[in-house]
Amino acid sequence: MRNIDIPTMESKRVVNKDEDLTASELSELRKICGSLNWIVMATRPDLSFDLIELSTKQQKGKVSDLAKARKIKLSMDPGDCKIFIPKLDENSVEFRVYTDASFGNLDNGAGSMGGHVVFLKDKFGNSVPIDWKSRKIKRIVRSTLAAEALSLGDGLDTGLFLKEMFMEIMGPKAAQAPIIAIVDNKSVEVNLRSTSSVEDKRLRRDLNLIKQMIDRKEVEAVQWVDGQHQLADALTKKGVNPSKLLSVVQTGRIV
Repeated sequence: MRNIDIPTMESKRVVNKDEDLTASELSELRKICGSLNWIVMATRPDLSFDLIELSTKQQKGKVSDLAKARKIKLSMDPGDCKIFIPKLDENSVEFRVYTDASFGNLDNGAGSMGGHVVFLKDKFGNSVPIDWKSRKIKRIVRSTLAAEALSLGDGLDTGLFLKEMFMEIMGPKAAQAPIIAIVDNKSVEVNLRSTSSVEDKRLRRDLNLIKQMIDRKEVEAVQWVDGQHQLADALTKKGVNPSKLLSVVQTGRIV
């Protein structure tokens, strides 16, 4: 963090925020995105949305995009780039998968964002983040429900994969660790419990895949929480206060 260079910008250039970036400025933007990607992958999941948004500007960005990238880099405190890993009670450990999505907030409304963060958590609240990801949802969706369902499915796939790795390390005992997903979209939770089908046939398939995971006991439950308790919120939208997610990552505690 301390060794990362931040390009300078002349004040008269910053004023022309809607002008296209020059070739050299685009190169600077790509360098910032590269270093920011390294930071996000290592210790700062809360900056995931900023990274994705800037990454979509690498081919034809504006002066405002480079200025924003500089602002993000300048505001980052190296002291915040840490993860605390507590000792877990192996007899009560579970996989806690937080998933979130934002409908139509990329590509001028055409694209949507999805993200997840996976913790190992014990009954005492001790927790360790073991995976996080924020990315553009692979297909254009028609609704918030569809975006949330696709993000949930992706998060659960990751949770199942991580559990298989955990079983290889810890042995058969790890098979008892449940996977619990946390969503803040009530419609997702309601539709997973409903016996009726949604009209969107592609979404129907996505929801049925998740229902199958639950029926097979691969996933223990999908639980709804209020948005203020959704730790993956900062991975999918701008303007979200990341302090709750950072606190969990830095203290090793989910309250």
